[in-house]
Amino acid sequence: MSEWVSVKDRLPEYGEYVLVFTEGRIAIGCLGEDGYGRNKWKSDGFDEWGDVETLRDVTHWMSLPDEPECGA
Repeated sequence: MSEWVSVKDRLPEYGEYVLVFTEGRIAIGCLGEDGYGRNKWKSDGFDEWGDVETLRDVTHWMSLPDEPECGA
C-alpha cells in the first residue's frame, strides 16, 4: 500500500482517481480544473442535486490499491 502524500509536496495526475483525506474523512476523488484553470477536486459520487460532488480542503492523497485477483 502506498503512503499518504501531502498536496503541498505533490499532486496526482489530472483525472486519476485516488484516495483523498478531506474534511476529516477519506473519500475517492480526482483532480481536475474548474472553468478558470484552477485545480478542483471532484468526488466519484454525486451530491443531493445529482451534481458531481466537489471535495474541499483536501490535504493528502494516496493511490488506490490494485484490484484483488479472483481465483478461477
